[in-house]
Amino acid sequence: MASQVATSRVTGALGEIFAAVQAVQLARAEEGVVDHFRRLSDARRRSVLRERGFNFVLQSIFWNTVYIGTGLILLIG
Repeated sequence: MASQVATSRVTGALGEIFAAVQAVQLARAEEGVVDHFRRLSDARRRSVLRERGFNFVLQSIFWNTVYIGTGLILLIG
């Protein structure tokens, strides 16, 4: 969920940047815009990595539980 929010922020900012290219150039604010976009992208990267890591741990626990349960059933049988 957090990665979706971060992704929507990045895509929204990217749309605004492309819509205001001339205004950014006239104001000579390219560095500020790039820094802002970099901060949004870093926040998105962190949230995506956090969610992927959590999902990886959950899948690992699930599959290990399945394999251990299968092994116990085979041993009992």
